[in-house]
Amino acid sequence: MLLAVALAGCGGGSKKAPADPGRDVLGAFLRAAGRGDTSTMRTLLSPQASQRYGDGRLKLLAGELGPFAKGFRLVVSERITDTFGLAAAVHQPDSYAAAIRKTGDRWGLELGGPIRILPLGPDPGARQRRVRQLAASIENVAAPGEALLYLDGQTLPEAKVYRFGSKLSIVANLPVKVAAGRHSIVVFAGAGANAAARAWTFLVPG
Repeated sequence: MLLAVALAGCGGGSKKAPADPGRDVLGAFLRAAGRGDTSTMRTLLSPQASQRYGDGRLKLLAGELGPFAKGFRLVVSERITDTFGLAAAVHQPDSYAAAIRKTGDRWGLELGGPIRILPLGPDPGARQRRVRQLAASIENVAAPGEALLYLDGQTLPEAKVYRFGSKLSIVANLPVKVAAGRHSIVVFAGAGANAAARAWTFLVPG
């Protein structure tokens, strides 16, 4: 069973806010992407992700994420297990999420692993007037595997996970319709020594 512990900082007096590795690591990564600073981006990856990402691949990612540096909103930052966590940010109309891995005392973004998350609905960027279900498919998940689904930064307790061989599907039938506006979906999946995350947005017209 996954233990999800929110790490969002809290204010008040002179008390020091608790550490938030998701916010710190993802924020630094997006700001470095905005500068095209792939050297700093690499230092913010987990050791496993650093081995997977060559310089060319990291440069492409910097180009994709560069606009986030102009201003983004953190929507999820949670520690999921002792080893893995999740961080996600929105820079409308785009969003980005990554698993984070703890290695020793250091947290780094966990990218490029074997687990793949595929949106099933609403599609990324979709305009959909009536949304009552959210779903994603997750590939290459060793048993037992776990998954979490978030809408606008909130975990959906009604989400159910189904296994089909090495694939999982996570589906949430929403009790009420989604209000007009742009919304974010974040999915986290973990199994054994691997984890992944993905985020996307959709629009419900007014």
